[in-house]
Amino acid sequence: MIALISDIHSNIHALEAALADIEAQGVKRILCLGDIVGYGGAPLETIAKIRDTCEMSMLGNHDDALLNSNMALYFNEWARQAIDWTREQIEASDRLEELYDFMYSLKREMSEFVDDEGMAFNVVHASPRQPQTEYLLPTLEAGCEALEANFAAMNNNVCFYGHTHHPGYFTPGESFIAVKDNDSLELEDGQKYLINVGSVGQPRDRNPELCYAILSGKRLSWRRVSYEIKAAQKLILDAKLPEKLSLRLQIGR
Repeated sequence: MIALISDIHSNIHALEAALADIEAQGVKRILCLGDIVGYGGAPLETIAKIRDTCEMSMLGNHDDALLNSNMALYFNEWARQAIDWTREQIEASDRLEELYDFMYSLKREMSEFVDDEGMAFNVVHASPRQPQTEYLLPTLEAGCEALEANFAAMNNNVCFYGHTHHPGYFTPGESFIAVKDNDSLELEDGQKYLINVGSVGQPRDRNPELCYAILSGKRLSWRRVSYEIKAAQKLILDAKLPEKLSLRLQIGR
């Protein structure tokens, strides 16, 4: 079994709850699809925890903006404030070198992973053709150019991604199928899938519970888990980050 987590966004309370649930399910291998930092109030702890627990980690757009401030120019004001504050926290810490070494090691391009049964699949933060930035939003129309181009860019039949914070999946010629609660999917041989694993640290599908996915053979299951939202909100407010970043956690938007 393999757990796929994404978009933790410096939310250590959500990450620790996800890791505890992963352990309770008997899963030993964890892949992170990026956006380790941004928005939340515990970047140092979150980076260290991902480094210590994940077998492979991708570079998200917020991670990229941390390493290259020019990448934050297209962020909205409160996202930019959060990433600037995150950079200040790391650079003021006594773990600067080790944390940055790990962040620079994150995989920038879509990558391949092979499970213990020999099943190969792709992992990426945003999309196969634009690994950090493209939004494969649930509102994309079936068969549109963006989806067709991304299916063509895949090296395998299955690609897992994050970035939009909306759990669900696309198949060729079909609209997005959103998943609710603890839904599951049996992967069919020969079928192509673009699968969003959801967000651990900042869900946006109107469900504030953290979301991640577990792949067991050809069966994929999404997990929704509650966590200490008020504690995560307090860290954001204590850091004097925009209140909006705190409020959205309680409504899953």
